[in-house]
Amino acid sequence: VARTAGATGYSLAESGTSIVFTLRDDNRLYQVPASGGAVVTVGQATSPALPGNQLFGVSCLGTTCVVATDSATLTRLEPSHLFPMLNGGLRELRSISLVTGSSSTLASYQSVISAPQLSPRGDLVLQVGGLWGHLETYEGSEQSDLYLLIGVVH
Repeated sequence: VARTAGATGYSLAESGTSIVFTLRDDNRLYQVPASGGAVVTVGQATSPALPGNQLFGVSCLGTTCVVATDSATLTRLEPSHLFPMLNGGLRELRSISLVTGSSSTLASYQSVISAPQLSPRGDLVLQVGGLWGHLETYEGSEQSDLYLLIGVVH
């Protein structure tokens, strides 16, 4: 999709007519029409923008998106591998309105959160724990679990 170079996470929104996406080292959410067009900044997940704040996943239903935020620095260990260094800052699940750009906290966690996935009913599954998003864990890593939150988006 034109003008989405560097996207680190994405979701269809508005009944599939737009694509919402995230970028590395950026806590803003971006949107582009699915048919192509101009990219617009939808909203900011945290205010003020904090250095190193990452969005570790986005999922949308209608005009509401849910993002997982964490304070992390992504370090390149080798040319093809990024590794997150967690800074112990904000770890929040937040909703962002595509209409107003407003952001609100839905929940906060002590462990890393990532990979939120909204169902068509507005229920949400997300990963809590682990070291990296999308259930990427390895032997010796912190345990990760899936959480189910009912009726997060109406």
